[in-house]
Amino acid sequence: MVNLSVHSSDLVSQEVLTRHYAIERITHVVQTAWGHVLSSVLPCVPSDAPLTPLPTDTKHLSALKLPYYPTIRWDKFVRDDEKLGHQKHGDKQIAIDLYITDFNEARELNQKSRGKDYPTNILSYPSDLPQAVQELMEELPLGELVVCHDVIDRQAQEQGKTVDDHLTHLLVHGLLHLLGFDHELGQYEQEQMESLEIEILARLNVTNPYESD
Repeated sequence: MVNLSVHSSDLVSQEVLTRHYAIERITHVVQTAWGHVLSSVLPCVPSDAPLTPLPTDTKHLSALKLPYYPTIRWDKFVRDDEKLGHQKHGDKQIAIDLYITDFNEARELNQKSRGKDYPTNILSYPSDLPQAVQELMEELPLGELVVCHDVIDRQAQEQGKTVDDHLTHLLVHGLLHLLGFDHELGQYEQEQMESLEIEILARLNVTNPYESD
């Protein structure tokens, strides 16, 4: 399961939060993405089958091992695709924080974290807790996603998309960054990440955002 916490800047209107950031909808997006990643990374086996070591050539395995979670026991999580990432009895769930902010704060955060003096649509901040601490926690904290609704709204209009479809894509994109995927490492990594995004978005009934590129 995914434990999602949603917070926002005081400058983001309640109307925007109600229309686009209902926790049920956002949780469904993140849960579906997490479940698809698990089913892509771990073999799909019956939920009552014994856990076995992960094969070294499993699709996307490298992304989940580097750079953030080198020793996490991914076999603690369900591998049954139909369960979409639901945990087995007593096993950990993941925790993600989502923060919705405005244009000015997004610019400040982007400048501070990436050295870029403009607001961006989404920022991903992986958890920096030590591995030993994470293993003692009831949940696995993946980190925080920060979205700038002003930028998302503007981009959606420019690209002829609905705000919700564009937001869904960015949430999937941000989650993959929390899991270690990075499209900036090279062409292969970019294609791998985009392919996974397209697969997840298809499950969420969102068209391929790269189709016109």
